[in-house]
Amino acid sequence: FNQNIGGWSVDNVNEMGMMFHEAFSFNQDISAWNVENVRDMHLMFCLAYAFDQDLGWCVDDDVNLDGAFDVAPCESTSCGVGQKDGNSDCWMPTQRPTPGPTPRPVPQPTPKPTPTPTPRPTPAPSV
Repeated sequence: FNQNIGGWSVDNVNEMGMMFHEAFSFNQDISAWNVENVRDMHLMFCLAYAFDQDLGWCVDDDVNLDGAFDVAPCESTSCGVGQKDGNSDCWMPTQRPTPGPTPRPVPQPTPKPTPTPTPRPTPAPSV
């Protein structure tokens, strides 16, 4: 399943738990959905291996997001879904840092030795 459903009206939906669970090929933009009435999004995109969208949704802090993004490519940013705090500010997750390899020092080549000239007396110029 990978159809364009971004235009669906979901204004009155309050249960989206497991909606795209194991929808292996789904990767459509549904950021325009109005999810303000949704209370449950648990496992919504869990195991949706292709889903890699930034939804830009801000949901209430009591919305169940347990496992909502597990194993989805956008899991590290919660697919752009943030939760409001007590002040109605929306906290959007940031991507977790990934440990990078420590670069190894690159050995510098040693210069080739140059033969040191042996000091010899210089003949005096003839007049």
